[in-house]
Amino acid sequence: MPFLIDSGAPLFYSGAKFKLRGAHHELHRPVVLPTWKASFDHPFITALHDGTLPEDTFRYYLIQDHHYLTAFAALHEAISEHLPAAQAKVLLALNEGSGEDTIRDKMHAELGITATDFATTPVAPTAYAYISHMYY
Repeated sequence: MPFLIDSGAPLFYSGAKFKLRGAHHELHRPVVLPTWKASFDHPFITALHDGTLPEDTFRYYLIQDHHYLTAFAALHEAISEHLPAAQAKVLLALNEGSGEDTIRDKMHAELGITATDFATTPVAPTAYAYISHMYY
């Protein structure tokens, strides 16, 4: 069964419209544009968009996303320790004020994802690589 939001409509990402500007972007845009456009045709994205993504797949994605966001917050904490207080406050506020945690907490509750699920589901190799990349 696909994951449905409260409205009953399938949860989907409709795509963003980014305008690349400047000489650097104009130079590299032809090279990266096909890959960027192809990301919208990834099977996960198309299934999420059309409502056919299995709930277990979405649950697993959310658990991996939680692992990433936990590491992202920890990295912000570590960086903030090396900043002047005012700058640290701004950096930490970026995590706190995004509202992403509230949205995800609601999805976790709707799907029955618990703290035990987060603790017992190992970080996937791709999530591990993504998390590790933040430290370089």
